[in-house]
Amino acid sequence: MPPGLLRLGIAAVGVLALAVGVVALLNGRSAGGVFLAGGAALVLWSVYGHRLRR
Repeated sequence: MPPGLLRLGIAAVGVLALAVGVVALLNGRSAGGVFLAGGAALVLWSVYGHRLRR
């Protein structure tokens, strides 16, 4: 498995969670905030996670 493929997959799941969170919030569901926060955390980890290991 190529080294960057895992981070790309995690970023894709994060973007999907962001989209689900936005739609849920627009529909008035408070659980959308959880999806929004989780998706943002996944995307941020996939982008900046390599800097946290140093």
